[in-house]
Amino acid sequence: MINYLIESTICLVIFYGIYVILFRKETFFQRNRYFLITAPIVAFTLPVLSFSIGNTNGISELNLPDFYVGEPNLIIEKNISLFSIILMVYGLVSITLLGLFIRQVLQLFKLIKTSKREFYPDYILIFTEGKMPTFSFLNYLFWDNMADLKEGEQGKILKHEQAHLQDKHTIDLFLFELMKIIFWFHPLVYLFKRELVDQHEFIADAFVLKNSDQKSYTRLIVNSLFKELHLNVVHSFNQSPIKKRIIMIQKTKTPTYLGIKNLLMVPVLAILFVAFACNSQVGELSDKEEVELKNKVEAKAGEDDVYDVVEVTAKPEGDFEGFYSFLKNNMKYPNQAKRLGIEGKVFVQFVVDENGKLDDFKVLNGIGAGCDQEAVRAIKDAPDWTPALANNKRVKQRIVIPVNFLLSGEKK
Repeated sequence: MINYLIESTICLVIFYGIYVILFRKETFFQRNRYFLITAPIVAFTLPVLSFSIGNTNGISELNLPDFYVGEPNLIIEKNISLFSIILMVYGLVSITLLGLFIRQVLQLFKLIKTSKREFYPDYILIFTEGKMPTFSFLNYLFWDNMADLKEGEQGKILKHEQAHLQDKHTIDLFLFELMKIIFWFHPLVYLFKRELVDQHEFIADAFVLKNSDQKSYTRLIVNSLFKELHLNVVHSFNQSPIKKRIIMIQKTKTPTYLGIKNLLMVPVLAILFVAFACNSQVGELSDKEEVELKNKVEAKAGEDDVYDVVEVTAKPEGDFEGFYSFLKNNMKYPNQAKRLGIEGKVFVQFVVDENGKLDDFKVLNGIGAGCDQEAVRAIKDAPDWTPALANNKRVKQRIVIPVNFLLSGEKK
């Protein structure tokens, strides 16, 4: 989960940076809109994808769980308890946000049901009788018929909201509300939505200006500055920051040829795809825990004819479950380490030879106080393994196993 959040955040930061640096100041409003919708979807989806690359005939990485010495059950229970609290808080916030979202939608449908309506080919006009300002939602145009507006001003505001309806901007907002419910803790989701709402307003303003002059329309926007509507799933004429809208209205249209910058997304997507979706692992054990044991891959046998690329990896007699069960029954927590309060991981490297014998033991990273020696001793006493196979013959394979000595989980 942590890796997923890190990878998706990296993608979001890169996409947001591209938008701010390359796209935000341009008048390609529809392009910007689609980018802001697509980028978070890609960012949250890409780390979930997994495609294998490389040689499919060899095993390049072997994944095995930690072996714990001590009383790991209590530690697991403590971790599960902490995880449960975090999950409960996350769930409560998500459910609350979902409830607020549903409440807002129901409020709008209640207003639709109780208000005077007029039906048009492309939308339904709802009269708010001054209870709410003018805004759009799905195919409903809520009209403040009590507002003091001239006929020309009414036409401009009506066209503005019609633009939101025609482009189905409410669907975009629904999508981001869903993302906020799931990823409510992620600030970049809120930044993307803010930028998207701005683009919605720019699109609607551009639609009005096709048949209106800038000066009168700008004056109308300024006059509506203090009339706001605080609903997350609607578009209001008064909603987007006025300064941004006026700047974009007065901005010279971006030359068409600058749209070539869109092609820059191709290499960016390719790099992110390779970095987060492509997996160079060719084989791994299923139903195993976090990666801790890894056999580093090389193209052929290294020193002492030890193979790092094999077709069939070495395995203990009785598989890994039996091997870990043996270690559990034979490995003890050294008294010296207990007295000194020493705990941590000891990484033991060894070689499984052509006959399945365990040999060439080395402590790659130890913690001392007798823990290193105890880890090596217990693994040395383990039964023989089934040797690895490469090129249809038995070969030596190097293995690294982490032994996790933990005192904090012992019963006092």
